[in-house]
Amino acid sequence: MNPCAIRLAWLLFATLVLAASIEAVLVKVILYNDLEDKKELTIHCKSKDDDLGVHVLSYRESYGFRFQPNYFARTLFFCRVTSNGKSHWFDVFDGEREWTWGEGCLETDDKCVWNVRQNGPCTGTFNHCYGWNK
Repeated sequence: MNPCAIRLAWLLFATLVLAASIEAVLVKVILYNDLEDKKELTIHCKSKDDDLGVHVLSYRESYGFRFQPNYFARTLFFCRVTSNGKSHWFDVFDGEREWTWGEGCLETDDKCVWNVRQNGPCTGTFNHCYGWNK
């Protein structure tokens, strides 16, 4: 077999193994109402395929959901948050951001924890804050 074909076969094999390992992961996303004014927070999360409905959280309450990411880091969940008549949205899970760029909320135990604040969401463990999506 020619060396180029062998390299291509190994690359295909490695890609399939990586995709299968991502598919086997079950991710949990948890959002906390951490608004500084301690008001209620309305959250509506979706993906391309799933609408998780509207949830109203009192201060320090949380809402969470689990899902299985798809192949090739293509899963995207976003949430619209509303408080005091102001509405914003952000990506609570972006497979490309999490696995390709190594940024975002994903912790070692396959959990994304977000503290939702007035100026934007902050990761629970890394305490890195993001602005709202435009």
